[in-house]
Amino acid sequence: MGTQACPMCGTQTRSCNADCSWGAWGTCAGAGQCTPGQTESRACGFCGTQTRRCDATCGWELWSACTGSQQCMPGTVDTAGCGGCSSRTCGTDCRWPTACSGCTCTASNRCGVICPAGYHRSALRCDFSCGSGCTTYNSTTCTPNCGASFSQCGIPCPDGYHIASLRCDFQCGSGCTTYNSATCALNTGASFSLCGVGCPAGYYPSALRCDFQCGSGCTTYNSTTCRQVTGSSFSSCGAICPTGYHVTARRCDFQCGSGCTTSNSVTCTAD
Repeated sequence: MGTQACPMCGTQTRSCNADCSWGAWGTCAGAGQCTPGQTESRACGFCGTQTRRCDATCGWELWSACTGSQQCMPGTVDTAGCGGCSSRTCGTDCRWPTACSGCTCTASNRCGVICPAGYHRSALRCDFSCGSGCTTYNSTTCTPNCGASFSQCGIPCPDGYHIASLRCDFQCGSGCTTYNSATCALNTGASFSLCGVGCPAGYYPSALRCDFQCGSGCTTYNSTTCRQVTGSSFSSCGAICPTGYHVTARRCDFQCGSGCTTSNSVTCTAD
């Protein structure tokens, strides 16, 4: 009888025939689970991986510890770290987004023109259930301050949001001659443009310009491009640098306003 090794630590045999010739090899018996040195991996935790290796006896070793696990399970909704009616959803990379762009509350109609904290006015109207003889408006729709952006009656925008555009909206009152409504967008991302001059904390002004979405009749500038404060140095409109940076140069930059005669821009370098 002859014997030989076969895949995954198995053996197979063959017998000598009556004419003294070898018969065919039999099936592979006693095979293990894998080929020595072989490795495989599987998902674990939050987008993590773990591996295992096949040993010399063709059996799998124990799974390794889970590595690369992140913060959350994709699609999970949470309100931790979010204000008011806001929520955040775990991304496909198993990480929480920096901005809370989801909503957990709904809009409601109220008599009067004042909304509670955490809500903005999205429409104004006459409602005879709130009193007769209405000539302008006596009722408002209050909508939660949440989501990536929203439109509101009046200005300014609530904390954490900037004015992205201004316009006349007849849901916010008739007889509008300039603007009575603002689009409010989250202060998030590497950069964004806002109506007005100046940027929120964590951002610096990199350019000033006239933007007719921020009001007609602009003669100098009414809009600012805000960039996230990051890196070892950057150029900023104005005369001062954000906390953690100091001025290393001053110059005229026409992105920061026309008609510059001295300096209107600074180079900011990390302390």
